[in-house]
Amino acid sequence: MYGYLDDHIHISAFRFLGGRFHCGRPWSPYGVTVAMRDCADHQPNGAAAVFENFLANGSPVGTHDTEGWPSFEGWPRSESLTHEGTYWRWIERSWRGGVRIMVNDVVENRALCEIYPLKQNDCDEMVSARRQIDDMYDLQDYIDAQYGGPGRGFFRVVTSST
Repeated sequence: MYGYLDDHIHISAFRFLGGRFHCGRPWSPYGVTVAMRDCADHQPNGAAAVFENFLANGSPVGTHDTEGWPSFEGWPRSESLTHEGTYWRWIERSWRGGVRIMVNDVVENRALCEIYPLKQNDCDEMVSARRQIDDMYDLQDYIDAQYGGPGRGFFRVVTSST
């Protein structure tokens, strides 16, 4: 196989810390306008996004542009850890550019999840990891559907080296 390797990516991190810490997701059956939507608790100017402001600016007090789609003025940004940085079309662009292997790291932290006040998912690490793995199969199915049916897309979940 020829191509490039991305050995550390978090495609399924939108499930991290109970599922409401991270804004946006890599795909939605309703399209980019839904997938790349900011978190409701960040509106109207990011002042309520205490963790985002702290991680990006070193202070929990502050504001940021909350617009993802369509202008992407506010995010994705390299210093933003609470906003999605990977949309499926961007993964496709990487694949067209030669990326052939992406190592998706599933991640959870029970202690941080339990103290984060907004949750929609359980903080159990294994439940979260399994959910994130299921999300990768859902993404594979979604991309296949965009390419005309099962097995026709460029994205494959690989579970073996053979």
